Amino acid sequence: MNAHHKNEKRIVMIVAIALLGIVLCANLATGQAVKDLKRDRYLLLDSRIVESAENAKLSVGEVRKHEHNPLLGEDKPWEKRFDNLYANVIFDQEDRLYKCWYSPFIADNSSKSMTLHQRGEKSYRPPRGREMAICYAVSKDGIKWEKPDHWAGYEPVKSDQPASLTTGEISYPGQPLRITADVGQCGSIKVSVVDRNGKSISSAKPVTETVIDGELQWDPKISPGHMQLRFEISGAKLYSFSFASAA
Repeated sequence: MNAHHKNEKRIVMIVAIALLGIVLCANLATGQAVKDLKRDRYLLLDSRIVESAENAKLSVGEVRKHEHNPLLGEDKPWEKRFDNLYANVIFDQEDRLYKCWYSPFIADNSSKSMTLHQRGEKSYRPPRGREMAICYAVSKDGIKWEKPDHWAGYEPVKSDQPASLTTGEISYPGQPLRITADVGQCGSIKVSVVDRNGKSISSAKPVTETVIDGELQWDPKISPGHMQLRFEISGAKLYSFSFASAA
């Protein structure tokens, strides 16, 4: 055997020994890593927790839809279409509840009670003014869901003092400004357009009763452009405002 072949053999042996050392070190590190894991559930997908296996293989499980599907249906007055639901679910450890935030169309042509076949037969064109909203549902088991009939809105922390809310700068397109709010007895919501120093430029007639997309009346009238809105809330709860023509 010549010197060239001897060198090649020596290099191969060195590489083999190095690889064996890496494997041994990896196994030792893996064993230590498993010992250091702090958890109460182990997924067998994680090969670090399996030391040996005989006549066994890791395979993908079968996913089956629940027999009660759909688990979330269009069963509330504001749920017009579930075409793009974007549902996000978490399990709240403290409340021991599954919580879901989802975004149905709330202003749209309703598809309630329509089968998939019926939807496929009927042509659909989104209406003008179509709107989506973020909705909320909870479940104890992830199968049966409850949808609280409550809307999130701003109200005073101290009932004997008005709450004040000022928006960032928004673009006003010139359409009527409408608000949705619950207003109690002797309550009111006052809306003003303010400049960057907080000075009132125009004020709307106070809202003194519960409204859904109630149009505000301004004095003086406001012009299209960028502006900030200030809401003063007394004995009321403000849910939303919008720039839109009457439905």
